[in-house]
Amino acid sequence: MSYDFTIRSDEGFSQFEPLSRLAAFLTKQPHVKRNGTGDASFVLEHGALRMQMDAGTVDQEHAAMAPPHFNCIEVSVPSSSLVRHPQRRYLPLLRAIAQHFAWELYDEQLGENLPLQPWWKLW
Repeated sequence: MSYDFTIRSDEGFSQFEPLSRLAAFLTKQPHVKRNGTGDASFVLEHGALRMQMDAGTVDQEHAAMAPPHFNCIEVSVPSSSLVRHPQRRYLPLLRAIAQHFAWELYDEQLGENLPLQPWWKLW
């Protein structure tokens, strides 16, 4: 089991970005590295924290297509890595990625977009 998110331009996955732009951004983030030899897979690992991030190209029916460009990032946090206060551990990086591309952060479990600013910064 896992907790899953999708970072996307919109519900129709209409905007594409080069993988090189994502790689340049993610490899500068603390505790984030490439996962394996693929260009489109990254992982956050730090102590008990682990979050898999896979960039890809999908259509509205989520049929996978091939990179070098992507239109979504599928994120998975294994249940074994869901530590206390996960919103403080994982969401800051996910929000930063979404803001970097001016995209939205979609929570697959809730079925809705999350605000890109934490609630306490909206006041």
